[in-house]
Amino acid sequence: MGIPEKWMRQYNKGTAPTVRVTQKDVDELIALFDAKYTQLLEDLDKGIFKNYEVYTTSAKMELKSVEDAIMFCLVHEGLHVGSVLALAKLV
Repeated sequence: MGIPEKWMRQYNKGTAPTVRVTQKDVDELIALFDAKYTQLLEDLDKGIFKNYEVYTTSAKMELKSVEDAIMFCLVHEGLHVGSVLALAKLV
């Protein structure tokens, strides 16, 4: 199950907020991310990342393994959480 195109368009790199997010939207995104987490755990158990292809991020970080990719994602998402918390203080 992939992330629906509507969310990809709305939150891709270089986008800016254009619509108000509802609680229904938040609930949908949380459900999607929960499903992705479950799928990742299943895929890790199956060993499907044994032939991980090296990926270079736009920040020129080279991710050489699935472990590198997971760590990068955690740090990356942490930056987003920090931004959201900082913005919430302004409201």
